[in-house]
Amino acid sequence: QEPDKQRRVSNETLIKAKSVRGYRTNNRKWTENKFKAGEAKPELLDDWDQRLVVTTLQVNTEGSSLELGQVAEKDQWMCKDSTLLLEVDPLEKDTMIMTCMVEDVIAWRKFQRQNKTRMNRKISAPF
Repeated sequence: QEPDKQRRVSNETLIKAKSVRGYRTNNRKWTENKFKAGEAKPELLDDWDQRLVVTTLQVNTEGSSLELGQVAEKDQWMCKDSTLLLEVDPLEKDTMIMTCMVEDVIAWRKFQRQNKTRMNRKISAPF
């Protein structure tokens, strides 16, 4: 929770591809939104998700899970509502489980917390 009583939800996506000339290339996309619990707010989604949504954040009393209810505009081509549930794994505190539900389809995804000791990725500056 931020000092202004809002919660920040950030997402980084790494896209690996080959350029036209055959070189390997990596491109990072960073998406960040801030929500206040119980207040509906238009959300900026990833590039591949073409829905226009209004999202409401709900937090459980222990603070171990967040629920993002996404209501899509019904006059658009992509108009399905969805629910994202982000919860800390009770057995592994450094693991977060994201459950995405759209109508009768349910998908799960696990995220590991990046610690300085566990991080072995090279970070380079573009200059």
